[in-house]
Amino acid sequence: MANLQQDPPTAGAPAGREGQDRSIIANPAMESGLFTTTTLIEGVRTRYPVPSLIRDTFFAGRDYVNAEVVQVDTYRGGRGLAPFVLPLEGQVIGRRRPFGRTFVEAPIIAPARVITLREANRPGWGETPYGFKTPEERVAEMYANDTQEMDDEIARTEEYMCCKTMFTGKVPINYRNKTSIVIDYGFTNTTVLAKKWTDPTANPLNDLMVAQNALNANGYSGNIAIYSPQSWAACWNNTNVQNLMKNLSGLTPISSYTLGQSLPAGVAYAPSFSYPVMTNIIYSGTYVKNGVAVPYVPADSVLIGSSNVKNRLVYAQVVQIEQEDGNFHTYLSDRVPKVECNVNKNFYMYTLTARPVPVPIDLLCWTVLTNCV
Repeated sequence: MANLQQDPPTAGAPAGREGQDRSIIANPAMESGLFTTTTLIEGVRTRYPVPSLIRDTFFAGRDYVNAEVVQVDTYRGGRGLAPFVLPLEGQVIGRRRPFGRTFVEAPIIAPARVITLREANRPGWGETPYGFKTPEERVAEMYANDTQEMDDEIARTEEYMCCKTMFTGKVPINYRNKTSIVIDYGFTNTTVLAKKWTDPTANPLNDLMVAQNALNANGYSGNIAIYSPQSWAACWNNTNVQNLMKNLSGLTPISSYTLGQSLPAGVAYAPSFSYPVMTNIIYSGTYVKNGVAVPYVPADSVLIGSSNVKNRLVYAQVVQIEQEDGNFHTYLSDRVPKVECNVNKNFYMYTLTARPVPVPIDLLCWTVLTNCV
């Protein structure tokens, strides 16, 4: 932040930067390299990532492309056997695994915060009037807090995109002043149950076993199930499930599966099944849209997937003009910060940009059960 208390230039000083009045420089902090993208991005890279269930479990891979458009290549199964050949035959030409290819223009996610003169000169959140801080110290602290808050927002948006990809195969991109678009992956591996699990004649364990066997037939281990609170309650309170739990030791402790460094908010472990062999997780996490809490997992759905399949989040390049030199700069990172200084209106603008696209490896490596409740 510009320091308006600097001494005036001395008489006879040279006309260069050493002799000019520092009070008229647009942004000395940025000129000295304190709040530039190249310095702030180092702190962003060494941050603790915000834990997210679907993103971190099924989209753990990361990739970066030096382009605005992301190429999405997804396999669609393929479990053929290698052929036997006669000694004089040599070889048999077969087809490669089928895959679909689409091109997606990476959406731009860019939350921003403004730091005004009033905020820089008054005590902020948790700061008492007696613990005086300089405006520069206060601004630096606000940058740190804003980075964490905006990173949380972007992580929730990434979780939303990954959940939409897994549960519906479509990611709606809603713009405020532009026609919304939809990223459609062509996912069709969804089963609508004939009987809701609230029906006493339904058998949730058989439904889960059929879904698991379908994944196993495609070469993927369906070892994890993600439930909404409503679908898990319907499963656990089902008469057939309760009778089985009473008569058999159908529960196993959770010992082989972990969720990264920490447990995301809204995630609870449920008893695991030994038949079918499956780890059960209840996901009650929500995000707020138009003042209404919306669950990540649809109330009537269950996701059965493989924790061993690591799909990817691909990040497109971020291009922005930097204030210190007025030139275009391109960055390949999951989070790209930017600080602007408006001298006329006396405020800083801090933006954190990301351009993620979920890219599944195979559209048959997970399945979804709907109409559970």
